[in-house]
Amino acid sequence: MLRIRNFLAVALTAGLLSCGGVVHAQAPQPTGDAADVATDLARQIMRAILAECPPQCRVAVFPFGNPQGRVSGLEAETAEILRGELIQQLSAAAAGRMFILDRDGLAREFQGAGIDASSVSPQDAAATCRVLQKLGVDIAILGTMNPPLTPSGPTKMQVYVIWQSGGVIQLTCKPEPLWLQSNHAPPTQSLDSRFEVDVLMDGKPLPLQRSTNPDSGYFNAMFLVLPRQMVGREYQLRLTNRGVPPLSPTSGDPQRIFGAVATVDGVNTIYQENGCGQLGPVVLHPKNCQKWLLSGPGQTMIPDPNSPDGFRMEPTAGPGQSVLMIPGFQNGPQFSKAFTFAIVRESVAENLGITNDIGLIAVHFYPEDLGGDQPPLPISEKSLGATRPGRDIANPVFKVRTRLQVNPVEVWRIFYRYEDDASLNQLALQLITG
Repeated sequence: MLRIRNFLAVALTAGLLSCGGVVHAQAPQPTGDAADVATDLARQIMRAILAECPPQCRVAVFPFGNPQGRVSGLEAETAEILRGELIQQLSAAAAGRMFILDRDGLAREFQGAGIDASSVSPQDAAATCRVLQKLGVDIAILGTMNPPLTPSGPTKMQVYVIWQSGGVIQLTCKPEPLWLQSNHAPPTQSLDSRFEVDVLMDGKPLPLQRSTNPDSGYFNAMFLVLPRQMVGREYQLRLTNRGVPPLSPTSGDPQRIFGAVATVDGVNTIYQENGCGQLGPVVLHPKNCQKWLLSGPGQTMIPDPNSPDGFRMEPTAGPGQSVLMIPGFQNGPQFSKAFTFAIVRESVAENLGITNDIGLIAVHFYPEDLGGDQPPLPISEKSLGATRPGRDIANPVFKVRTRLQVNPVEVWRIFYRYEDDASLNQLALQLITG
């Protein structure tokens, strides 16, 4: 009997400083998704700070929220992706000239200094400067993002560069429609899903519930409600490719390979290059993340160095690699760190006081490009506490080359909360059956 294993594929993969004042610089209009926006903003930030930045200065990118520093649960995914992509883009552009703190590095700085980030705000530059002085950070990058009221409405973004010495540069982006992760409210789950996403404990799926309150902001979203005694317990994710319904009439569709990006609390479940030359947790747009691979039913992948793609497909009895178990954060080719339910302050995604993104499991499925597809393929969204990395678990993987499309065809989101969370009372949750 063939042993089902996990496999890993690599996705192809301007202002003048004024002492204590505010300089307004008009940034070019950002367009596209959060990764595209980050690329544009990174260019503008580098132009604004490079001339005045001391050698090896330290730069910190803070979470993007609304003008009050908060984000809704549905907007948190976009906010974190934007921040993560901005960190990566700045790290690449600043190599050898300045040091960009990644998210975990910034959290460690706050912990080491024994202070919190509650006073860091683009509306209070003086307080932010005092925090930077205590941290030994030269520059803070902060942003606000007001989401559109409708899917095609404008998103207003502002970015602030605050120097430890008190200078402020403000980049104002003209409001225009942007494609963001949460531009669309979560729709009702349909019965034509090609995929299933399960959260397992002791080998059994945990029950999911759906919000039925249309005024809650989470209407039709999926929730996993956890007893408090589950803190410290391990869990796993199970992804299933049913092979139907077809995405297109293209020959070979039932055997189509899919790349899957599974994120927990905004962090990719596959550790990868974090912009500082180290392997670690990253927050990136799913299109830029390393991806797990799912085959069609009755198939499995075998490493093959003689194949240009690095693998070959072989038939097998049963589901084969159409069912994929993810036991934790994959930390290299041999081991993963077990998903472990945690309290917020222990989370891998602890976010300096802005923790609305805590408690979100998201999976984006990217189809193999078979050549005869009729683009664009439809996108279906399945909108469905905290997690920390635990013990090391043996979970061998290997890398291959694949030709995946750039847009996902199905997205699952599962919000998970502990049962004593008062916000659950507003959701009118009902158990999902069948």
